[in-house]
Amino acid sequence: MNPNYTNLYDFSDKPIDWNILPLYKKIEYTATRFQPNIVYFVDKLYAKQTASDWISNNGTLQNFNIPVGLVSIPNTIRILSDASDVSVFDLDSNIMIKSTHGLQSAYNIDVDGNWDVSRVLHRLQDFERPKYFPIQTQYNYITKRYFSEQKIEDRITELWGKAIVYSIYMIQGIPVAYSECFESRYNLYELIMSGNTYIDKIEIKPPTTRLPVPILPNNIMQNLINISLCLSYPFEFIRMDYFVDIYNQIWFNEYTLTPNCTQKIFTDEKEIEYGLLWN
Repeated sequence: MNPNYTNLYDFSDKPIDWNILPLYKKIEYTATRFQPNIVYFVDKLYAKQTASDWISNNGTLQNFNIPVGLVSIPNTIRILSDASDVSVFDLDSNIMIKSTHGLQSAYNIDVDGNWDVSRVLHRLQDFERPKYFPIQTQYNYITKRYFSEQKIEDRITELWGKAIVYSIYMIQGIPVAYSECFESRYNLYELIMSGNTYIDKIEIKPPTTRLPVPILPNNIMQNLINISLCLSYPFEFIRMDYFVDIYNQIWFNEYTLTPNCTQKIFTDEKEIEYGLLWN
């Protein structure tokens, strides 16, 4: 792979009211403007390699002096040759079977005792059905592939394959918000920062059903932010997603360019405030 991390968007025709659009409207516009090089961030295998390359750059994350061991990349166990390349040897409760082109967790298979080869093959054939994304155009650049990946033992659920996703929302290099997500339940917070130093977080809106997640230690929050400052640098907006295991080790999950499928994420007030940050 010879990645090119430039020319990720075509912003040649930004709307004339761009400066006053709320954040979700800017994400919606951006989602239709991605260029082919975006594949290095949305194809799940390429994205892991991209993050790995940056993490291993001279032993630091760019210029942030972050030790390589601070963030890990889940191991790819095997790349399947096609959607029929599954055997009993893939039915390992320590792995996930994933699609490179998936949206959300619907494209992950948590291989546990309830799965057999025929069921996995049936699910992969469902992944194979033609899909076109007229709004989230980044997915149209991905070649369908499948792979198995090690599971992360989550710090809270302690369930292999069912991990909480910890996310940092970045706007033009500024960490503005943080969320915790598990099985479609979200806790959403505004980040209180002093420069690039984490101070605190404030809940943005009470969730319909609160996710009972113990507070991450401040040093882990700071590490999530520092890693995001590095890995997000090509993007005007990005949500960086991670797992945290039982040893408080941070694991890269993925780059999310169009969270909530471009729909509103925050309160109306925060959508306007964050939209103004993206000029």
